[in-house]
Amino acid sequence: MVDKDEAEGFKWCKKAADQGYDEAQYIIGYCYAKGVVVKKDVVESKSWFEKAGDQGHAKSQLTMAIIYMNGVGVPKNRALAFPWYEKAANSGMMSAQEIMGAYYLGEQKDLGKSLYWFKKAYKQGSVLAAEPLTGIFKEIGDTKKALKYAR
Repeated sequence: MVDKDEAEGFKWCKKAADQGYDEAQYIIGYCYAKGVVVKKDVVESKSWFEKAGDQGHAKSQLTMAIIYMNGVGVPKNRALAFPWYEKAANSGMMSAQEIMGAYYLGEQKDLGKSLYWFKKAYKQGSVLAAEPLTGIFKEIGDTKKALKYAR
Protein backbone atom coordinates (compact mmCIF):
# COMPACT_ATOMS: atom_id res chain seq x y z
CA MET A 1 0.00 0.00 0.00
CA VAL A 2 1.24 3.48 -0.87
CA ASP A 3 0.94 6.28 1.67
CA LYS A 4 -1.17 9.21 0.58
CA ASP A 5 0.99 12.29 0.13
CA GLU A 6 -1.17 15.18 -1.10
CA ALA A 7 1.72 17.63 -1.22
CA GLU A 8 3.75 15.29 -3.44
CA GLY A 9 0.70 14.64 -5.61
CA PHE A 10 0.08 18.38 -5.96
CA LYS A 11 3.73 18.94 -6.95
CA TRP A 12 3.54 16.40 -9.80
CA CYS A 13 0.11 17.55 -10.89
CA LYS A 14 1.36 21.14 -11.00
CA LYS A 15 4.26 20.06 -13.25
CA ALA A 16 1.76 18.47 -15.65
CA ALA A 17 -0.46 21.58 -15.47
CA ASP A 18 2.49 23.83 -16.24
CA GLN A 19 3.13 21.71 -19.34
CA GLY A 20 -0.43 22.32 -20.53
CA TYR A 21 -2.21 19.11 -19.52
CA ASP A 22 -5.85 20.24 -19.17
CA GLU A 23 -6.98 17.67 -16.59
CA ALA A 24 -4.04 18.60 -14.37
CA GLN A 25 -4.93 22.28 -14.79
CA TYR A 26 -8.46 21.49 -13.66
CA ILE A 27 -7.15 19.63 -10.60
CA ILE A 28 -4.84 22.52 -9.67
CA GLY A 29 -7.76 24.92 -10.08
CA TYR A 30 -9.85 22.72 -7.81
CA CYS A 31 -7.09 22.62 -5.19
CA TYR A 32 -6.91 26.41 -5.12
CA ALA A 33 -10.72 26.71 -5.10
CA LYS A 34 -11.08 24.41 -2.09
CA GLY A 35 -7.82 25.09 -0.29
CA VAL A 36 -6.53 21.54 -0.73
CA VAL A 37 -2.77 21.40 -0.03
CA VAL A 38 -2.49 25.11 -0.90
CA LYS A 39 -4.08 28.20 0.57
CA LYS A 40 -7.53 28.88 -0.89
CA ASP A 41 -7.20 31.45 -3.67
CA VAL A 42 -10.19 32.01 -5.98
CA VAL A 43 -8.22 34.23 -8.36
CA GLU A 44 -5.53 31.58 -8.86
CA SER A 45 -8.22 28.94 -9.10
CA LYS A 46 -10.01 30.83 -11.88
CA SER A 47 -6.75 31.20 -13.77
CA TRP A 48 -6.23 27.42 -13.87
CA PHE A 49 -9.86 26.66 -14.76
CA GLU A 50 -9.64 29.18 -17.58
CA LYS A 51 -6.45 27.62 -18.98
CA ALA A 52 -8.06 24.18 -19.00
CA GLY A 53 -11.36 25.52 -20.34
CA ASP A 54 -9.62 27.28 -23.21
CA GLN A 55 -8.26 23.87 -24.22
CA GLY A 56 -11.76 22.35 -24.28
CA HIS A 57 -11.88 20.78 -20.81
CA ALA A 58 -15.64 20.54 -20.25
CA LYS A 59 -15.67 20.56 -16.43
CA SER A 60 -13.44 23.64 -16.45
CA GLN A 61 -15.72 25.36 -18.95
CA LEU A 62 -18.74 24.68 -16.74
CA THR A 63 -16.78 25.87 -13.71
CA MET A 64 -15.89 29.12 -15.49
CA ALA A 65 -19.57 29.68 -16.29
CA ILE A 66 -20.46 29.17 -12.63
CA ILE A 67 -17.65 31.50 -11.51
CA TYR A 68 -19.03 34.33 -13.67
CA MET A 69 -22.69 33.54 -12.96
CA ASN A 70 -22.18 33.56 -9.19
CA GLY A 71 -19.40 36.16 -8.99
CA VAL A 72 -16.76 33.91 -7.41
CA GLY A 73 -13.67 36.12 -7.18
CA VAL A 74 -15.03 38.27 -10.02
CA PRO A 75 -18.07 40.52 -10.39
CA LYS A 76 -21.21 38.61 -11.41
CA ASN A 77 -21.44 38.74 -15.17
CA ARG A 78 -24.06 36.75 -17.08
CA ALA A 79 -22.68 38.03 -20.39
CA LEU A 80 -19.35 36.31 -19.64
CA ALA A 81 -21.02 33.23 -18.11
CA PHE A 82 -23.11 32.19 -21.10
CA PRO A 83 -20.27 31.73 -23.61
CA TRP A 84 -18.69 29.36 -21.07
CA TYR A 85 -22.00 27.52 -20.63
CA GLU A 86 -22.21 27.18 -24.39
CA LYS A 87 -18.64 25.86 -24.63
CA ALA A 88 -19.38 23.32 -21.90
CA ALA A 89 -22.62 22.32 -23.63
CA ASN A 90 -20.78 21.88 -26.93
CA SER A 91 -18.20 19.79 -25.08
CA GLY A 92 -20.99 17.44 -24.01
CA MET A 93 -21.73 18.57 -20.44
CA MET A 94 -25.35 17.54 -19.92
CA SER A 95 -26.01 20.08 -17.16
CA ALA A 96 -24.73 22.89 -19.41
CA GLN A 97 -26.98 21.65 -22.21
CA GLU A 98 -29.95 21.84 -19.82
CA ILE A 99 -28.98 25.38 -18.85
CA MET A 100 -28.68 26.44 -22.48
CA GLY A 101 -32.07 24.86 -23.24
CA ALA A 102 -33.64 26.78 -20.37
CA TYR A 103 -31.90 30.00 -21.42
CA TYR A 104 -33.37 29.79 -24.92
CA LEU A 105 -36.76 28.69 -23.62
CA GLY A 106 -37.09 31.66 -21.29
CA GLU A 107 -34.73 34.59 -21.45
CA GLN A 108 -33.92 34.52 -25.17
CA LYS A 109 -37.09 32.76 -26.42
CA ASP A 110 -35.72 30.79 -29.31
CA LEU A 111 -37.63 27.51 -29.43
CA GLY A 112 -35.36 26.05 -32.10
CA LYS A 113 -32.22 26.54 -30.00
CA SER A 114 -34.01 25.46 -26.83
CA LEU A 115 -35.19 22.30 -28.56
CA TYR A 116 -31.66 21.63 -29.84
CA TRP A 117 -30.08 21.83 -26.38
CA PHE A 118 -32.80 19.96 -24.51
CA LYS A 119 -32.71 17.13 -27.09
CA LYS A 120 -28.92 16.83 -26.70
CA ALA A 121 -29.31 16.65 -22.91
CA TYR A 122 -32.20 14.18 -23.19
CA LYS A 123 -30.12 11.88 -25.40
CA GLN A 124 -27.54 11.75 -22.61
CA GLY A 125 -30.18 10.67 -20.10
CA SER A 126 -31.36 14.01 -18.73
CA VAL A 127 -34.56 13.59 -16.78
CA LEU A 128 -34.89 17.37 -16.52
CA ALA A 129 -35.08 17.82 -20.30
CA ALA A 130 -38.22 15.71 -20.77
CA GLU A 131 -40.70 18.24 -19.36
CA PRO A 132 -39.55 21.25 -21.42
CA LEU A 133 -39.33 19.07 -24.53
CA THR A 134 -42.94 18.00 -23.99
CA GLY A 135 -43.95 21.64 -23.57
CA ILE A 136 -42.08 22.83 -26.66
CA PHE A 137 -43.63 20.14 -28.86
CA LYS A 138 -47.08 20.96 -27.48
CA GLU A 139 -46.48 24.64 -28.20
CA ILE A 140 -45.52 23.98 -31.81
CA GLY A 141 -48.44 21.56 -32.25
CA ASP A 142 -46.56 18.26 -32.51
CA THR A 143 -48.63 16.12 -30.14
CA LYS A 144 -46.96 12.88 -31.20
CA LYS A 145 -43.49 14.11 -30.19
CA ALA A 146 -44.89 15.76 -27.06
CA LEU A 147 -46.23 12.38 -25.94
CA LYS A 148 -42.88 10.72 -26.67
CA TYR A 149 -41.11 12.94 -24.12
CA ALA A 150 -44.01 12.95 -21.65
CA ARG A 151 -43.45 9.28 -20.80
